[in-house]
Amino acid sequence: MRACHRVVTLLLGSLGKSLGLPDGLLQGLHRIDKPSCDQARVTHAPPVSPDTISLGEHTDFGSVTVLFNQLGGLQVLKPNTREWQYVKPRPEC
Repeated sequence: MRACHRVVTLLLGSLGKSLGLPDGLLQGLHRIDKPSCDQARVTHAPPVSPDTISLGEHTDFGSVTVLFNQLGGLQVLKPNTREWQYVKPRPEC
């Protein structure tokens, strides 16, 4: 969990810099040692047939989502459309 939090902190720093925010602002809102809106959620979706949806359509509601998935199955909804697209896992990522 701490390793994932370091990744999120790195991403938030880059995002904050790109947005022109004060240094450390976003990271300060996601501290691992203080109460915040940060959360860790582990979801296990067992393998199912191609005709079955294991996790229904939903939206992640955090600032950053770290996904561990080597098999695929993640889909994203393109803005202003109803077309879901698969996101292919990248090797070693």
